[in-house]
Amino acid sequence: DQIPDDEDVTPMGRSSSTSNTGRSYQCIGISVAVLLILAGIGYTSINFAANNSNTTIQLFQTSMGRNDVRLSLMTASNMVDLGLDIGSLSFGNTKCQLPLSSESNADCGLSKRPLSSLLVNSASKYQSIIGFGGAFTEATAINFNKIPTDVQKRVIDMYFGKNGIGLSLGRIHINSCDFSIESYSFDDIKDDFDLQYFDTEVTHDNAFIIPLILYAMEVAEDSGRPLRILASPWSPPAWMKKPVNGSKSSMLGSATPGGLKDDPRVKASWALYISKFITAYKRKGVPVWAITPQNEPEFPAPWEACAYNSTLERDFIGGYLGPTLDAHHPEVLILAYDHNKDHLLEWAETILGSDYKKYVDGMAFHWYGGDYRVTDGTYGYDAVNATHHFAPDKILLASEGCNCPGVNIDDWLRAERLAHDVMFDLQNYAQGWIDWNLLVDYTGGPNHLNNMCDAAVITTEDFSNIHVQPKYFYFGHISKYVPPGSVRISSSIVGDFSYDENIDPNVQGNIEVLMYQCEKSSRQMWRLNMDNRTIELITPSSDAWNHPNGDEFRTTRLCVAKGVDPKRGVLRLVDCTYSDPYTHFIAVELNAFSQIVDQASGLCVSMEEGVLEPGAVLKLATCKTPSDDEAPYAAAASQSFIFDGSTGEIRASANNAICMTAGWPFLNAVAFWDNVKKQTIVVISNEASVPTPIVLMDATLSKSHGQLGFMIDARSMETLVY
Repeated sequence: DQIPDDEDVTPMGRSSSTSNTGRSYQCIGISVAVLLILAGIGYTSINFAANNSNTTIQLFQTSMGRNDVRLSLMTASNMVDLGLDIGSLSFGNTKCQLPLSSESNADCGLSKRPLSSLLVNSASKYQSIIGFGGAFTEATAINFNKIPTDVQKRVIDMYFGKNGIGLSLGRIHINSCDFSIESYSFDDIKDDFDLQYFDTEVTHDNAFIIPLILYAMEVAEDSGRPLRILASPWSPPAWMKKPVNGSKSSMLGSATPGGLKDDPRVKASWALYISKFITAYKRKGVPVWAITPQNEPEFPAPWEACAYNSTLERDFIGGYLGPTLDAHHPEVLILAYDHNKDHLLEWAETILGSDYKKYVDGMAFHWYGGDYRVTDGTYGYDAVNATHHFAPDKILLASEGCNCPGVNIDDWLRAERLAHDVMFDLQNYAQGWIDWNLLVDYTGGPNHLNNMCDAAVITTEDFSNIHVQPKYFYFGHISKYVPPGSVRISSSIVGDFSYDENIDPNVQGNIEVLMYQCEKSSRQMWRLNMDNRTIELITPSSDAWNHPNGDEFRTTRLCVAKGVDPKRGVLRLVDCTYSDPYTHFIAVELNAFSQIVDQASGLCVSMEEGVLEPGAVLKLATCKTPSDDEAPYAAAASQSFIFDGSTGEIRASANNAICMTAGWPFLNAVAFWDNVKKQTIVVISNEASVPTPIVLMDATLSKSHGQLGFMIDARSMETLVY
């Protein structure tokens, strides 16, 4: 294609045509927010003819406790060898009916033990999938250049090859980021508003970054999943920014609430700069699919940063960036925000609720959890869901997530956390998910501000080889089998862990407390301690976060406390022994209206906005006392709960299928329909330390073919394809 030259034209008065013209992302309805965690992917495939059909079933598994089971294709014989009571790995259990009971389990072809049930319905379709990917940071490119040629090929094939995990999205940084070896831009000439000195050869990136991207693009194209590039700036050149604390302007750090100078010439120049970057990369053979205006605009980070609030970003897009890209690169999408998902709706309301929404194709967001690294990848799904319903025609893309600080070799919890976040984002209308660095060194870098982080693949200390982390396999359970263009379909899973107090809850302090489908698990078994009036998880949780490799085992008693984020305020788990002034335990009392009252504040535990479905967020709110002529909980359905002292469950009175949950359920699932291959993909995760049998009912197959019985291993992830 002929690439137009950028020109210095004031963006006012441009055509209002936008890059989303003719594009429709129709998302319908909402299903249970479910979590699928990939725990140990074994590379085995199950090819069994169904009893009543020719349906071929493949089951892939990854298991924490089995080093040889990584994205493995499982067969009947090897599952039996692993000690897994598989029952039937084909559709055909026509005698098995849902709901399940211990008496009917024998009819299902499984032993008489509690069964988890999974319902899939391909007739109920939701959002289309754009793809999954990772970031081509300078750190990734430098590390890639240091490893041997044969190892380079292995890395590219693992990510983008026909036998790899099918990545189809790549993220790049415009100018340097913290995962660069130093700060750099492509025009450091002060007040060069016309950008006459802009380096159109993007010389710095030619050394390592662009060759790596071209290599990946070639392999991805051959594998049938062409690579699309998302570009994001961390900082403009220093001369475009306000000084911080009286010092000279720098690419590092940012003034707040806006880091860009309040000068129309600067704003127009910065928009033009981004356009010139897109042009330069396209000339190098790397077309940009979409951009975000700013990486993490709410964070004036010590590395490259440029702060915006939602109003400032809206006005920059509407007044400068949108018209400029519309003039020079109308094919390039704009995804606004690009920061933590808990504030996603607030930004969407400001930007997509304005006339400038014509320039914006969607919203990008990150998985980070604010002040606590342990909460990264655990929360904010209510905001993603609400944003979809606010702007159902716009893209929602998870654009960054990584485990920090540093590298933890073979850390299974980090893998589970990634899988949880991907699955929950997808359950709440995200259309894709992009991991951060594709390759880091053994320390988690290089990073010129020492902000070291983990990755799916890391180099050995001498750069002679690589080590593949568990999260690579977990991510692959989704990215490999769910191709771009697939559609999420309805899925609902209900576990049954028989109220076993010996199962480690595997949750950590500061994780939020929400309402999810009841699964009789230790994550939903509570003790109301009437001595100090706390709500305490009956089973203490192991401290796997601080001691991921078991070097020091200890357990922690966890109690329910008020949230610390003033904007979010969701109830959270806290070490019951804490006594700092920031910890406000719920001083619980059950009143005559079945409300859980916090005696310290006089407020009631409430399901926010009256949501009575799985995923409902719990907060403290003003108690709504019904009048005398109303039913006991009619005026406060979102505040009425039933505590079962025999099981420890706290159920919603208005929906007794959902229970107060420490984090999320052990067992989760999400399903998709592949429009090309005409097949169903079901991803299941089990975070419990015990295996569980599952009976799957497919609403479009079960009447004629029966159900499918199988088992998922402890701390494992499975993908079913049929």
